Amino acid sequence: MGKNSINFPFNKLNITEFCLYWFIAFPVLLSVILLIIFIIIDIVLFLLVNWNCFGIFENANFDMVFILLLECLTGFFLFKHLHKFGFNFDNFGIFKPKSINIKLILFIVVFNYLFAWNCHSFNFYSLSLIVPDYVFEKLINKSEFTNTIGILSFSFSTIVFIPLLEELVFRGIILQKWAIKWGIKAGILTSSLLFAICHLNLNIVPLFILGTIYCVLYFKTGKLIVPIICHSLHNTIVTISMIGQYYSISNGEFISINDYQASMEPLLGQKAIVAAISFAVIMVFLYRNFPKQDDILPYYRNPK
Repeated sequence: MGKNSINFPFNKLNITEFCLYWFIAFPVLLSVILLIIFIIIDIVLFLLVNWNCFGIFENANFDMVFILLLECLTGFFLFKHLHKFGFNFDNFGIFKPKSINIKLILFIVVFNYLFAWNCHSFNFYSLSLIVPDYVFEKLINKSEFTNTIGILSFSFSTIVFIPLLEELVFRGIILQKWAIKWGIKAGILTSSLLFAICHLNLNIVPLFILGTIYCVLYFKTGKLIVPIICHSLHNTIVTISMIGQYYSISNGEFISINDYQASMEPLLGQKAIVAAISFAVIMVFLYRNFPKQDDILPYYRNPK
């Protein structure tokens, strides 16, 4: 590859600065600005129509809508920043896919979800033995939303926006920058590890494997839209299960920690078998499709 930073915008990118700014500094700054705007709106409404002071913040939908607005604005400014940096979005293979292998996508989504869900179940069960009160209050009987607007906001965020933004950042930018710097294998492993850590989730191993699969898919197809669709379908399944949990809790169907453990214990063997089989299938896929060190990065395989 040449060193021309116009043709190779990755050369100008510092990942540490990029992550610190777009993961921490910019969202915090934007949050402060948005909160100030909302406070001003709230005060104006209070003065004009005797609106309940700080009524906006007491609304049940405020947190979810605020997060969605924050994500959308961050994504918008990130797209503009990358465009000014010299990135051509056609080269990522997002908007103009010539063909998509639906069977490959469904294969990945099914086996990855089987592995991730069963690992998730084991983590929950293990935690219930160590910190039962936390699992009862914060995990098995807690919903991410409180009403229909919250469900719609959460669904749009997790199914549409987050897959696009995360795949662009982790596979489109970080993976390829580190692949240039350290080699393709190291780039895949380190970017997948960062992807798992940034979720601040106990399911680090499934998330790491998920990130690795998406990296391999990107190299295999040359189209970022493929891992985006896989990511979106995976999040769709998770969201549907969370909506089901919300309606169960809304109907007063709380699960005691003893009932949860009793319901899980007979299934542990089955879950272990399913997790092992799905893990084996995933490893075979990765072994057969893992890119070579001299493969061309997907960004440079797509015509401008």
